[in-house]
Amino acid sequence: IKKDLSKSMITFASDYAFDAYTGNLAKKSDDYYKAQYSQSYSYGLAGGMAEESAPSTMSAPSAAADSSMAKSEAAAPEGGESESITNVQEQGVDEGDIVKVYKDYLVVLRRGRIFTVDLKDKDEPVLKPISKIDAYPKGFTMGTWYDEMLIYKNTIIVVGYSYGVSATEIGKFSIDEEGTLKHLSSHYIDSNDYYSSRNYASRLVDNHLIFYMPYYLWGYYGYGYGGGERKTQLPKVKRWVKDNEMTEGKEILSKTDIYMPVQETLNPTLHMVARCDLDKAELECSGKAVLGPYSRTFYVSPNAIYIWVS
Repeated sequence: IKKDLSKSMITFASDYAFDAYTGNLAKKSDDYYKAQYSQSYSYGLAGGMAEESAPSTMSAPSAAADSSMAKSEAAAPEGGESESITNVQEQGVDEGDIVKVYKDYLVVLRRGRIFTVDLKDKDEPVLKPISKIDAYPKGFTMGTWYDEMLIYKNTIIVVGYSYGVSATEIGKFSIDEEGTLKHLSSHYIDSNDYYSSRNYASRLVDNHLIFYMPYYLWGYYGYGYGGGERKTQLPKVKRWVKDNEMTEGKEILSKTDIYMPVQETLNPTLHMVARCDLDKAELECSGKAVLGPYSRTFYVSPNAIYIWVS
């Protein structure tokens, strides 16, 4: 593998170079894990099999609880329109939260719905419910954990994760001068696991929605992990049309947008940074990525995203 590593940050020169690297690595990875499985199986036959263990169960993690770990209250500028009440790591880099402020309204994300609450009536402080709307598009039944939102000008961005679609959901909503809410669009970006402060980063920098997303390079088709056909896959974005219908997936980065790995790994992760222009009527996203080991830490500043992998 080491001869395929890069000594500096350069992208793959062509689709052919990327395919040659991943094809070579897939063969080495398969050979390694087949050898490991063979050794483990032989050991089990020689040493006798242990008592059959009880089947284990896993429940879906509480995305809302996980995301709440990163939330608190302080002020930072947001989009030149209002002040953020979210505690942020960097001025000018707004972070998601479940409560935001738009002009004289509180905007609250709660139990799969968005609410607006008026804070002033003729300059007198009040708490008056104004509007509410489902965080999911009308007729969508695939199920989503809704975790946080950001506000740019009069656009509310709601971020969540759908297990039914295996994708990060990005919902766009408008809010008018009376605090009334309206659904604009919903998009889905392929991703591996539920949305949380440990798995992903969503930030608002100027007019751009910024995502950091780890994405498994390989998928298995046929009969489970380690079996079936292994295929290289790149994340795609889809737009909701109606009910559970979506458009065909559109890749948000090409193979030549991917940086060659500088560390050895048999199971590379695509560490992707996507940028979506919120001034465009249609959500348009483009991305760059680097291949590397799965373990990662990330940090977002106003002009760079730093990713450590090991």
